[in-house]
Amino acid sequence: RLTDSHCTPERPSLCSVDQAKLFMSVITPSREAIRLYREILRVSRNFNGLIDPKTNRDMGEAVRESVRVEFRKAALLTDPVEIARQLVVGRDCLMEIQHRIKHPPPPVPTPASS
Repeated sequence: RLTDSHCTPERPSLCSVDQAKLFMSVITPSREAIRLYREILRVSRNFNGLIDPKTNRDMGEAVRESVRVEFRKAALLTDPVEIARQLVVGRDCLMEIQHRIKHPPPPVPTPASS
C-alpha cells in the first residue's frame, strides 16, 4: 500500500497536487545555497574568452574565483537571517551575471601600430 511517504517529485501521481507542491517548495537553506553555487558556476562558463576591460582578466575565471571565495566565507554562517540575506545577494549576483552574458562589455580597443 502506498502512503504519503511515497510522494516524491519523480512520482507526483502518488500523492495530491498540493502535497507535491509543498514537497517541491520546501528546500533547506543549505540545499538552496548548493543549487545557487552550481548555477552560478554553470552560467559563468558562458563568459569564457571574454576579457573584463577593467581588470584585463578572463571574466569567467574571475566570476568562478569570486563565487568560490564568497561561498567559503558564507559556509561559516550560523545566523538564519544572515544566511537568507546571503542567498538573496547570491541570486542578485546570478541575475547580474546573466545580464552581462546577454549584454557583454564592448571589446577593448587595441592601439594601432604604425
